[in-house]
Amino acid sequence: MKNYVTALLFILLLTGTLIGFSQNYIPLPDSSVQWVVADRTSETSDYLYFKVGSYDFDTVIDGNTYSKIYFSSFIGPEIIKPLKHSADNHSSPAEYRTRTEGEYWGAYRNDGEGRVFYLPPGTNSNNDEGVLFDFTANIGDTISNVSVWFANEMNSYVVDSTTYFEVEGETHKVIYLTNITPDSYEHPWQVWIEGVGNLLCGPFNGMQGLTNQGLTCVSINDTMRFFSSGYIEDYSEYFVQEPGDCSFMLGTNELEGQLSLNIMPIPFTKNLTIQGVNNGIVNIKLVNVSGQVVFSSKIFHEGGDITFSLERVPPGIYLCNIQNNKRTWNQKTIKY
Repeated sequence: MKNYVTALLFILLLTGTLIGFSQNYIPLPDSSVQWVVADRTSETSDYLYFKVGSYDFDTVIDGNTYSKIYFSSFIGPEIIKPLKHSADNHSSPAEYRTRTEGEYWGAYRNDGEGRVFYLPPGTNSNNDEGVLFDFTANIGDTISNVSVWFANEMNSYVVDSTTYFEVEGETHKVIYLTNITPDSYEHPWQVWIEGVGNLLCGPFNGMQGLTNQGLTCVSINDTMRFFSSGYIEDYSEYFVQEPGDCSFMLGTNELEGQLSLNIMPIPFTKNLTIQGVNNGIVNIKLVNVSGQVVFSSKIFHEGGDITFSLERVPPGIYLCNIQNNKRTWNQKTIKY
């Protein structure tokens, strides 16, 4: 009898643990959030920029409340203007307004249980919903009706693997998927991160237009919460807590005559090295997300790499600005 009670208590504890874990689902941010997706190989600052405003901008369709999402595409100083819809009327077309506002590009909702649904612009009923993310899925599961942004289609994915990581007391689930629908876009696979979105495509799936895209920045309530300068195996290293928002990432798009340089390492801890600088006067600045210059140096360069110490600079996210022979170059980096 004692063994039976012990076994029963163990089962109850295990069940309670599992139930408690399932209730710790972290929803996709649905208010005052920004995402920046960047071409990691580009020298001309190619970005896709998404944002959701405050709850005042929500829309109700068929009794469900959706968060409106806006989109702008920056290819160097140019703008790709996508199909346009009105944020005032989910199904009505609208003229392109301003670069700052961006364009209304549908709406999404969390169901509170681990799934996110997307309603494309131009639709009138939640019967038109597609699956945006499904964190209830496990290895081997097939997820149907996955909404693919920009392709106006629904695809099916199979879950290849899952993993978990913990950051700041929160446990985030990561799902790796392979597309089992005939491909009509560039990425047959996706990576979903709970509470963040898609590691490749931010708040969407299956984007087109960038050759080596990846999620670069997520900010929530004017605090930068996710930043990546490249691929890192430990996802917890992506998470930051910096004042400011992802518009910081878009500050390099107006530059002309950019240099082709490289800075390393990213991230860095003490020293930063610049490769590919031409001979002549070189101005180097390090700017934080609040726009403050935390490091400045002016040197006469006579060849080779330039290495400078940033040991006194506090950890954080920075823009490295380099001026060389009347040309300007910028690169985002992070110090640990």
